Amino acid sequence: MAEYDARIGKELNILAYRNKTFPMNIIATVTSTGDVFDLTDYSFKMQLKKTFDDSPVVSMDISVTIGTGLIDISKAFGKMDIPAGEYRYDLQTTYPDSTIQAWLWGIMTITDKVT
Repeated sequence: MAEYDARIGKELNILAYRNKTFPMNIIATVTSTGDVFDLTDYSFKMQLKKTFDDSPVVSMDISVTIGTGLIDISKAFGKMDIPAGEYRYDLQTTYPDSTIQAWLWGIMTITDKVT
């Protein structure tokens, strides 16, 4: 699992397989103390786009476990049936006060699996 300081956005490039379940678990922690970040009343969304101006190709499923800092990002088998290639993504966070910030962003490369 990746640990992530929720106070600062980060670029993270990701590799995923076409037509395979995509799992990604993040534990949000506070860097200065190592404590888990309180995710109460936060919401998240993550979309893949070919370019920033395009419509989303895929919207990820996201669940949060309050008290553990766990953000589970996934897409079920068969829902990742998109052409192999590079896509832009961001993990957009809405704070309890309605502030919106990208916590993660980068390129997700979708590749065909050999086996």
